[in-house]
Amino acid sequence: MAKKIEHDKYAVYIIFLVAIVGVVAIGAIISDVQSSSLVGEGWKKLQRQRMAGDNDRSASQGGTSAGESSDGSSSDGSTDSSGVAGSGAGEQGAAGESKAAQEEPLVPCSDTDAGLEYNVQGTVTGEGVSQPYSMTDYCAGGELWEFYCNQDGFATYEAAVDCEQVMGADYKCFHGECVQSDSVLFKLHYGDAMTGYLDENHMPTVLAEGTFVDVNNNQYDYNQRIEFMFDETNIFMFVQDDTQFPTADSALYVGDSTYHSYYYILSFDSYAAYDIADPASSIVGSEIEIMGDEYEITDLDHSNGTITSITLNNALEIINNAEVEISGQPVEGSAGFIDATQGTWDGFGFNWLPGPNVFGDLYLSPGSVMVLPPLNTLSYNFGGINYNGPIEVIEFITGSTSGYIRFYSSDGTEVQIPLAATSGDTAVYYGADAPEIGNPNEDDLLYLESEACVGSNQVIWDCEGAMFLVLDGTDAHLMEIGNFDVNNNELDLIDLTYGKDYTNLAYIDGSSTTFNFAEFNNPFELIIHESLGVQGEIEFVNIGSSDGAEIITETGAVLTIINQDTSSQVFEGLYFDEHDDGAPITSYLSGFEITAAYDDLGDNTIEFRHSIVTDGYGWEDESDVNDDFIHFMTWKGTKITYDVLELQSVMIEHPENAVTAEVYVQEYP
Repeated sequence: MAKKIEHDKYAVYIIFLVAIVGVVAIGAIISDVQSSSLVGEGWKKLQRQRMAGDNDRSASQGGTSAGESSDGSSSDGSTDSSGVAGSGAGEQGAAGESKAAQEEPLVPCSDTDAGLEYNVQGTVTGEGVSQPYSMTDYCAGGELWEFYCNQDGFATYEAAVDCEQVMGADYKCFHGECVQSDSVLFKLHYGDAMTGYLDENHMPTVLAEGTFVDVNNNQYDYNQRIEFMFDETNIFMFVQDDTQFPTADSALYVGDSTYHSYYYILSFDSYAAYDIADPASSIVGSEIEIMGDEYEITDLDHSNGTITSITLNNALEIINNAEVEISGQPVEGSAGFIDATQGTWDGFGFNWLPGPNVFGDLYLSPGSVMVLPPLNTLSYNFGGINYNGPIEVIEFITGSTSGYIRFYSSDGTEVQIPLAATSGDTAVYYGADAPEIGNPNEDDLLYLESEACVGSNQVIWDCEGAMFLVLDGTDAHLMEIGNFDVNNNELDLIDLTYGKDYTNLAYIDGSSTTFNFAEFNNPFELIIHESLGVQGEIEFVNIGSSDGAEIITETGAVLTIINQDTSSQVFEGLYFDEHDDGAPITSYLSGFEITAAYDDLGDNTIEFRHSIVTDGYGWEDESDVNDDFIHFMTWKGTKITYDVLELQSVMIEHPENAVTAEVYVQEYP
């Protein structure tokens, strides 16, 4: 049942909890109980007969009803262990009336909700000794009083039922039944805003449709709505703001002083008429339920018969085209409106935005709750971020003259590709060591398809230790050339990625040799020039890692090889593409290029560069005190972190599926 509330001017800015204690049965229930003569002799006869045959209720289930005090004792000081209104009669009276009850047959009770159904409001009815009775489930003190018929056909009830205990979390007592607290979940991708509207279908308690009965007993049905009208507010985003949000992170941007975060609208289904000369005579003193709370209209202002403001509970004033006031103090950021003309009234409402003097730009971090002014009935609850699957970290890391690229193949195996540089050369090479003047270091380089390892001494064992990248379908294998046995035309290969050695493999000198391993889905080919033709050379003719070849990572991301010049082992870069999981986001990041160069004049380190990216939020500083690292967040939820100071790292945190925020608009508390 709706409750009347009082407002405090400061409550609009402070999250608070209100403990309700000592609530007694409200007037409608008392009236219902009294009309059923629950304290009369007929009811006493019924109860004593029930107690004689069914003593299954404990004293702890006693509650507050007509004839009882709030502590469960009856008005004459006795306590009724039945859990129904105590009679105060002694043993002799009970025995006498039980005999009388046996002489006058009773009609068994019936229950509209068929027993202990906590989530359905029911009414127990029956024929008492002297007159019929009717008792409807109700709420008092936030707890449920559930009437039902026991196994012997007599009326009883279960008192002070905690809805959360019997139904689960988020349940509460409302209108005589356990209902789930009004809560609407918005699942937002980055860049999405809460839009649309909410009504009784979404929040059946807070936004319940109702009937307004004016002073003259005229009835007008009405509906309630919450509308989110602007794409510029309530946005899931990634942000860093030195003043309002100092550390870069995901946030719900509630808004600023430009656009309203929400509108509340109460509309009558048809115009409510009132006395033009004296509107107050038709309206003041009537009650109306707003957002689940019952208010009395205690005052109003009008101009030539057109209502311009209404005052509720002598405290809350909704003024047309002005800030809502509580006890005479305006609620910053609010604005009321009254939809009325001379003699007719269509409804009223208000909106709210973060006022510049209190909030400025307003961001909520995951896990935070904000109670919404001016009524403090609703809240935004940023429940958290759902990654909807695994996240993979793809790293580009360097030191001075060495570095690596690390990712995970589609089967989850870690792949680490080495990079190297040397003084006097700005190029960065695939491999453990870069070529130098007078020392090509061919046995330390990493080769891609269509490249060749050429022995500096024109002998094949100059290439022992050289690495090459095989793409088996879309999985990467970093392979190493092992030992050669030129007498038997055999060599060893090592799969550095999967830790597998292949020994004594036969090859054909000067011709293409196919290697087909059980662990591979596809064969690959090498041409080994031991002595025939070009001496001391290995051609990597068909190993899959050509220019434009795609590596599919564990989370479905694509790394595309850039290798247009096959005459050297220079790292020309990689393209990164997000995995398209089909989510309805603005766009997926594609063609994000990462290159590298050696700074031979300044820092003497390998430095990474990247292409321009616009598909998301950023770049944002790490925090208000740290701008050494910057971040970019894509619409999908891939977070890219760049070492903008030293240029020595790029970290890509790529989710398999698009990230969503879970934001609840819910009743508070």
